[in-house]
Parts: sequence; C-alpha cells; structure tokens
Amino acid sequence: MSKGIDLFECLIEKTEIGPDNTERLRFLLNKIDQQVLLEIIDDYERGVTASTADALDPNERENINIATDVIVAHLGRKWLQVGRKLGLQPTQLESIQEKHSRDLEEQVRELIKQWMKMKKENARVQDLITALRDCKQNLTADLVVKQLRELGAH
Repeated sequence: MSKGIDLFECLIEKTEIGPDNTERLRFLLNKIDQQVLLEIIDDYERGVTASTADALDPNERENINIATDVIVAHLGRKWLQVGRKLGLQPTQLESIQEKHSRDLEEQVRELIKQWMKMKKENARVQDLITALRDCKQNLTADLVVKQLRELGAH
C-alpha cells in the first residue's frame, strides 16, 4: 500500500471500519498520535447521532443566539481562555484560529458553534455566562445577562 486511501479501502473491505464502527481506526490513529484526525472522527460521530439545532430546546437556542451576539461583540482576544473553560480541546481551538486567522469575531462565533456541537442538547446559556465569569470577563457576562433580561429571555 502506497497511499492512505488504499489502507482505508482495505479496512472497509475487511469490515474493520465503517460508519458505525470506528474503534479500529481510532486505535490506529491513536497509535500514530494523530489527534487532529481523531477530532474529525469525533465531529463526524456527533453529526451522525443528532444535529444541535434539532436536539436543543428552541428557547435555549434563542438564548444562546442572543448571548452569542453579545459575546462576539465584546469578548476579544480572551476567547481562547473561555474556549478552554468550556471544554474545547486544544486541537479544536487551533483549528478555529487557523480557519478564521484574520477575523476575531468569527473566531468567537466558531468557538460557540463548536461548543454547541460538543454539548448538543445540553448546551445552556448559563454555562456560557459561568465560563465568562470564571475567566474574569464579568463585563461581557453582565452584558449577556442584561440583553437576555431586556428581551425577556433567561
């Protein structure tokens, strides 16, 4: 075998891997320390089980959208610290940085999007507020709470 695709085809033919069977592939990628590729598999499997928009309560989704707009406008360069507090992996944070290297607001928006994908139906606006406060971003957290109250949410 001279190409990665040949390996995949061989593993698929032997039913060692498949859409609902990634354990062997995970083992092999872990063995060669390919964390980024493992993250891609995680994202794929999360997408297979349910999309965030379908699983999340509509009111909570609206609250998170309101909070996202405020956070994007006010968070700034501390987004990495908040991302770590929300539980995103370093590889996910690096990917966000690379994807939107020249647009800080898009980095923040992508951070929240990735967090929602990770949390699925368990994503809560209160978790965003808590993470902001834990990272000493109290002004941004206060602005989120204020905006939610003004719009009758939260």
